[in-house]
Amino acid sequence: MSAESKVYEATFRATIPVFMAGASAKVNAELRLAGFKGALRFWWRAMGWQRFADLDQVRSEGARIFGDATAQSAVLFRLGAGLSQSCSGGDCLPIEVEDETSGEGLLYLGAGLWETVDTGKSGGRRGARPTELRVSRACLPAPFEFTVKMLVRGADGQDVICQELEQSLKLLGLVGGIGARSRRGFGSLTLVELRAPAGRVWKAPQTLEALASELEALKLFGASGSASNRVPYTAFSKDSRVVLLQGGDNESAAQLLDRVGKEMMRYRSWGKKGVVLGQRAEKNFRDDHHLMQSATQGRRVNGHPKRIVFGLPQSYYFSSLRTGSSVTPSGLDVDRRASPLLIHIHQVSDERPVAVVTFLPADFLPDGEEVSVGKKSRVEVKTNETLWEPIHGFLDRLLDASRSVESFDVARELRA
Repeated sequence: MSAESKVYEATFRATIPVFMAGASAKVNAELRLAGFKGALRFWWRAMGWQRFADLDQVRSEGARIFGDATAQSAVLFRLGAGLSQSCSGGDCLPIEVEDETSGEGLLYLGAGLWETVDTGKSGGRRGARPTELRVSRACLPAPFEFTVKMLVRGADGQDVICQELEQSLKLLGLVGGIGARSRRGFGSLTLVELRAPAGRVWKAPQTLEALASELEALKLFGASGSASNRVPYTAFSKDSRVVLLQGGDNESAAQLLDRVGKEMMRYRSWGKKGVVLGQRAEKNFRDDHHLMQSATQGRRVNGHPKRIVFGLPQSYYFSSLRTGSSVTPSGLDVDRRASPLLIHIHQVSDERPVAVVTFLPADFLPDGEEVSVGKKSRVEVKTNETLWEPIHGFLDRLLDASRSVESFDVARELRA
């Protein structure tokens, strides 16, 4: 006799606007069950490499739990109440102004999702002081809460499926999000409460230390030295890193994400006329600048920018040349590489928000894959420790109060 079905109910809080297209991406956004399941499956897979260390087994087990074209899912999902009203493209979402750089970090992290408008006499021209951000496409404004009900069918291996489902739900609600630019913090979801069988109730951690304890309990990094260094897809391994940054009193989730974005701008950007966010540019990647300037001028180059590890494609514009160029994967089957650096804003009720910055190193591109640098050069990218140095440098900066410009009350790292 098969086991009885087991029921779960999860309540999530969206802390940052969710950009998930409905029938029209410009005028309508909606939370879709398929999008939620896709995000949950991503985080199940992120833990899957430690469990199986075999790509075929990860695929087959994922199909058993979430279903595929040939088999029905072992878990049935249903969206519950609490969805937000869609905000159309062109609408304004107010951001509290503290200085002339307020909102610039959100614009940087959410390129293509936002634009700035001035509510004064400038008539909304681009480049005006960002007293408000105007969305370029429809979104679900945050904060809002919604529930998801899940039924785990009674079958062989049900207990394992339940355990992995609970872990995946927690991981999605502690470090993840849904929708466009979710790796850059947009659509961040906090798992507020998880009701499990036998009356068990899990509630979200309220402090940075409690959040750290929950993540440590998930054993994200496995046993140090127990897994292969070769990770074929975005997943946790002994080489992963998680950085927690405490927001300030009365700081909103959007304001904290804005500050993390501004810190990334200062670290990565060359600046315009030597200036980034009103201060002298740090110019941490001079070699990248000079290499891409040569490529933009039509010269052949024999290397690629170090910053490609933040994700591809990447565009570079040179005001002095009034033109730019890009770096893109050159293979027929690969047109982009999502960033291995993921940002999440965790917030429960009115408690101070925490930024969770997760680094999941894996094979950057398939073996032998090249990137096109400008129009004339193709360069092979090799996954090794040196490749990841720019991301390690950014994480180290966030942890070091003497190096970061933004001030975080607490900065803590979790790693193997």
